[in-house]
Amino acid sequence: MLLGADGSVKIEKSDEETANSFYQTRKTTPVQLQADLSATQVFTTADLTWKDSTKVGTKAANYAELAKNIEYTSAYGRFSELCCSILLLS
Repeated sequence: MLLGADGSVKIEKSDEETANSFYQTRKTTPVQLQADLSATQVFTTADLTWKDSTKVGTKAANYAELAKNIEYTSAYGRFSELCCSILLLS
C-alpha cells in the first residue's frame, strides 16, 4: 500500500519475500510493559493520574486525567466528581 502526498491510496500486489523484507526495515525493539499488581484497592478517577498507569492500566489512567480536565456538568455535578471507580482484580 502506498500513500500519496495528495491523500491517495494505491494498493499493489506483493509477494511474501518482499513483504518480509519490508517488515525487517521497519521492525523496532519490543516494548517492555510494566504492571504493579500489588495494588488491590478501589481507586476513584479523582485519585488517579497518568502516573498510575502501571496500577490501573493506561486507558483508566488517561480517562482519569481527561475527567479532571474537562468541564462537563450533568445532573450529578461536575464530570470529574462522578462516582466512577476502577476495581482492580488481583
